[in-house]
Amino acid sequence: MNLGTLSSRRFILKACAFPNKIYSFEPLEKNDENYIFKMKNFDLNELELYNDLKSNSENSYKIRELFEYLCLCHNVKVKISEEGEILVKGPNVMKGYFKDQALTSEAIDKQGWFHTGDVGVIDESGHLQITGRIKEIFKTSMGKYISPALIENRFKESAFIDGIMVIGEHQKFAAALIVPNFDHLRSWCRIKGIKYTSDSEMITHKDIKLRFKKEVDLYNGFFGDFEQVKKFELTDHEWTVQSGELTANLKLKRSFIAKKYQEKIDKIYSA
Repeated sequence: MNLGTLSSRRFILKACAFPNKIYSFEPLEKNDENYIFKMKNFDLNELELYNDLKSNSENSYKIRELFEYLCLCHNVKVKISEEGEILVKGPNVMKGYFKDQALTSEAIDKQGWFHTGDVGVIDESGHLQITGRIKEIFKTSMGKYISPALIENRFKESAFIDGIMVIGEHQKFAAALIVPNFDHLRSWCRIKGIKYTSDSEMITHKDIKLRFKKEVDLYNGFFGDFEQVKKFELTDHEWTVQSGELTANLKLKRSFIAKKYQEKIDKIYSA
């Protein structure tokens, strides 16, 4: 690999671990066994790499977020398992947990692949994208694995959608509970001359349902058939920490939401 644009580089690999932090690597360039990676701090330290990468004016790489750095790794391999989990093998991977063979065997398989617990995809450019956690993946009754966070993040790009939870574990298809962006929706109703007395009444209006069906069809286009949201139900209020649907760091409380909206879920899958 040509390092002519780099004035200096330094990295340190650690081979011991305590379970509290992880780094993931996004390949930015590939040449045989050498990779340039983008490093981002996550929640384990089984893979730990520190680096100091200085560049001159010719270097085109940019640090895009705080605590993200470019680093050079040798013989680091990354692959996606059948379940969608990111697996890593290389000198950056720990040898094992200190005096805990059971935990080591759980984290590192017989082939030496470290199971990160992260769900991800490698795009056409060779970039690794982390899309969620393996615990969030569910399997449909048709045997397909679905990462709800990946779908949810895409759908939330819509101006009409404030929140969404994808469901479908042990069901024939994926579906969703959708929280409208009520501020945007009210403005849209004014423009379209749609009258309503409450948010609960608003979401039952035929034109509102058709508009959300259009949004769902649009964003379904980013996914394969088995990942697409086939049916959905709208909720009549926002999800908040105070009302119990979100954690303090604004993650979905999936079990709580599923229990709270069991009627809507039953309606989706009863037809």
